[in-house]
Amino acid sequence: MQSLANLTSSLNLKSVPKQALEQAKKVDLTKFEADNTHKLNELYLHDKQRAMYKGSVFNEQGVLDQHFKDFRAETAEQKNNLLKARKITKRIIDGEKFKAVFTGSAGSGKTMLSVCVMNYVYENTNMSCLFVSVPKLMDWERVRAGGSDERRAINLEKRIQNADLVVWDDLASETALKHPDKDTKIAQASEHTQKVLFYLADSRKGKNDVFTTNNTSKELMQIYNHKLISRMLTEKPENIIQFSGKDQRMLQN
Repeated sequence: MQSLANLTSSLNLKSVPKQALEQAKKVDLTKFEADNTHKLNELYLHDKQRAMYKGSVFNEQGVLDQHFKDFRAETAEQKNNLLKARKITKRIIDGEKFKAVFTGSAGSGKTMLSVCVMNYVYENTNMSCLFVSVPKLMDWERVRAGGSDERRAINLEKRIQNADLVVWDDLASETALKHPDKDTKIAQASEHTQKVLFYLADSRKGKNDVFTTNNTSKELMQIYNHKLISRMLTEKPENIIQFSGKDQRMLQN
């Protein structure tokens, strides 16, 4: 690429003020082009990131309006969980790829803290982030299997496959919930459910995922086959946050 000085000379720009020409001659067109290409790439990534985030699927309005500053850490466990979640967030931002699991009783803060992780990544990087309610995902997949409104499920699958970070919320409740009644058995997920989740989990290799679930690892192994479990869950202690305690949502009502 010729320099701007040569370009102005070849164009014989006599009508341009001398001072403006002198300033123009100092411009490095290669650097100018590189800088503008970088800016365009930044705008593209930002638009892609925003579109992905807005494509999140959830059951309750306001679920994404959570940040670390909103998480009330009053007990020793809550403080430890908050610290662990911040470490997980930093590792994601630093480029590490892994699966994290937030597990424990209903209403104990799993979803809120997973959203805090996602929002921090979303607001401080160009990484595309997506929140997916697993029960809602499977509702859409069942509608698709029934032969209607398949585009909605297909588009969600594409977003899941392409996102840098996916929060899978309420894993296993799309299939069965464990009730206080000790005689209640955990039902295995249907073949269709397992096929869909396996296909999506397999497409997420080398990317970041955070799963929230009310079920224990033993229960999850009863619900899903081992191939699916191996693609979704982790055994590394640093990637697992255990929640306990009373349902905070009930306490607030």
